[in-house]
Amino acid sequence: MTDTAQTVTVFADVPPSVLFAALARPAVHAAADGSGMLRGVSDGSPEAITAAGQTFGMEMTDEQGRPYSVDNHVTAFEPGTRIAWLPAGRGKPPVGVEWSWTFTPEGDGTLIAVTCDWSRVTNEAYLARFTLPRVSAEKVRATVDAVIAATRDCPRVGSTARGRSPRSASGLTLLRRETTKPAACGAGGGLACGGDYSESEASSCCDFGSE
Repeated sequence: MTDTAQTVTVFADVPPSVLFAALARPAVHAAADGSGMLRGVSDGSPEAITAAGQTFGMEMTDEQGRPYSVDNHVTAFEPGTRIAWLPAGRGKPPVGVEWSWTFTPEGDGTLIAVTCDWSRVTNEAYLARFTLPRVSAEKVRATVDAVIAATRDCPRVGSTARGRSPRSASGLTLLRRETTKPAACGAGGGLACGGDYSESEASSCCDFGSE
């Protein structure tokens, strides 16, 4: 870690394209959150990010347990390689903290690098209020592990198991919206749309790309 950035690297035996496709879905961000701060995806957010310049909203909880909302401004979208965004308070400009995920092929898998870079933060009040990074390396690692788990054994369209318990042994639950039903987890941590979700909805949350 430097004075203005923290990077966590993890190897995954999953192709870069599959990991990238998972991170391109805001619902996966909420489902795999290891910080305990994400409550769900905001209404009106896209099901999938497709380009830099887009925004996706998250419903959050701060360190004192108070709810708030953010809009994440996508700054990089390089399919299979890198995705990044600048969080901003709802209706406000970004403060300058950028989160980025980079996926580099390595052997039969991928080296994932997650960086929190606050070198562009100039708001003195923000710097005085918060100790950066707000999310520890341990919590980032927990998020990465959950994303990796989410990409394994994910049922494809037509294989959705209906009526499953909303949690699997991994404890991962997919929250697509606060106002809709959560999806279920498949065996091995793969995300599956359970209950009365349609096959099109199953495809929406489970199709992370071809391996």
